[in-house]
Amino acid sequence: MKRSLFFHIFIFCLLGALPIYFMAEASPPDKNTSSEKALEFWDKAIRLDPENAQSFNNRGLVYKNLGRYRRAIEDYTYSIRLDPNYEDAFYNRGVAYKQVGEYQKALEDYTQVLELDPYNARTYRQRGVVFKKLEQYEHAIQDYDKALNLKPDYALAYFNRGVAYKKLGQYRKALADYNRAIDLNSDNPWFYNNRGVTLKNLKQYRAAIEDLDRAIQMDSKIDAFFINRGNAYAKIGNHDHAIQDYDNAIALNPNRAQAYNNKGVVYKRLGEYEMAIENYGQAIRIDPSDADIFFNRGLAYKNLGKYQPAIADFTHAIQIDPSNAVFFRNRGVTYKKIEQYHQAIENYNEAIRLKPDYALAYNNRGVAHKKLGHYEVALENYKHAISLESDNAWFYNNRGVAYKNLDRPQKAVEDFNHAIHLNPKIDEFYINRGNVYKNFGQYQLALQDFDQAIQLNHENSRTYNSRGIILKNLGQISKAMADFNTAIKLDPAYASAFINRGIGHISLGNYAQACEDFRKACDLGDCTYLTWAKNNDDCP
Repeated sequence: MKRSLFFHIFIFCLLGALPIYFMAEASPPDKNTSSEKALEFWDKAIRLDPENAQSFNNRGLVYKNLGRYRRAIEDYTYSIRLDPNYEDAFYNRGVAYKQVGEYQKALEDYTQVLELDPYNARTYRQRGVVFKKLEQYEHAIQDYDKALNLKPDYALAYFNRGVAYKKLGQYRKALADYNRAIDLNSDNPWFYNNRGVTLKNLKQYRAAIEDLDRAIQMDSKIDAFFINRGNAYAKIGNHDHAIQDYDNAIALNPNRAQAYNNKGVVYKRLGEYEMAIENYGQAIRIDPSDADIFFNRGLAYKNLGKYQPAIADFTHAIQIDPSNAVFFRNRGVTYKKIEQYHQAIENYNEAIRLKPDYALAYNNRGVAHKKLGHYEVALENYKHAISLESDNAWFYNNRGVAYKNLDRPQKAVEDFNHAIHLNPKIDEFYINRGNVYKNFGQYQLALQDFDQAIQLNHENSRTYNSRGIILKNLGQISKAMADFNTAIKLDPAYASAFINRGIGHISLGNYAQACEDFRKACDLGDCTYLTWAKNNDDCP
């Protein structure tokens, strides 16, 4: 390329005064003033020789360092127009396109560099980063492989490949790459951060915390490091440390919605739903476009029994992301809570349409149909759920209830047996099986089930009431009365327990006390036995 003599003399005279950006990845100046002086220098150089491709490329680098990527792209483009084989200009323009999110154009530029220089490890790595941005992780890994074949000690390429493997859920491979990156360069805090996150994904929480400690020691100004360590602490139940880390992240970056959201998740796990809602609200104010935050706040409202605000939040989440089956299922569950079973079924239908293998949605739809008395439809839904997830004890329990409602006791008992086999720690499974035995006069088997249920949960008034009925039928009146007393103590608004205790009093000849219990049951909404007793002149 021709250059004027005057241009060379001008450059020579200024060499001692300013750094010249001849390297494609020159380090940015420490201060913006240095960049401004460099910009002034290249402006003058271009005025003296407007056909010098290198000058346009170098001025583009200055604009890039100033964050003026569009202006940098203009200069790189002009540089390429002057010299269509200028490798560095294609590379630098690719970097600028990547910064402004124009990934396809970045890919084209990096590919052009590799056509000019197929042995350029740096460009393979950068193209891999763009593929990762486009979520084309396999292509990214292929490029990182090529970079490492050309440069086996390329720590950043190992790191980037680890990121791609992690995105694919291949955590062991990601861990191996992060280990290698750290072996090659132990001074990069992001290497420790990413390895820590991968260790957390592998459920090696203590090791994860050690890596994140190291990252924070190396750079305590990165909010992401505190968020990630908080996530690891939350996994081991160290909620205080988790909350403190999220607070540290917020102190570094008050506009980090993720920190508020994650703190809300911890408060929800602690059962502090109001605090959870407060933090989710702060996260939503920062980022009202995040569907997951609305969903999380909806869960907290649901746990508080505030079903209408929960439905509103689930609806908002669905408006942002209408393709999320989980959002529809949870809105369906909330409609079921307020006994709007048809709306619940509509939501379960949509969840299943979006995710045809969604076993929980089939199960929930079965529950809603059962509530409407559609036992055969419920049964088909439970069967479908079990075909998709055969190790879920609740699915068998629910199908057992459907069989019981359809007067198929043997099938019901078989399902309750299966549920208990899968999870012998759930009292409801024993209660349901015991009720089937009770209905068919198999009192000893029923008694065994209710005894087991009470051992698992001694605060369920229904179980004591049911066991009391069995004991009364077995002629053990005093034990039965003790169970009815316990049921009433646990739930003073339990009309059935008052009725059964009243019947027990009649068996013992205590009519006045029986009438008192029947009146109490009537006050609670069941006047059947008080009317019966009055008709028999047992109660005034």
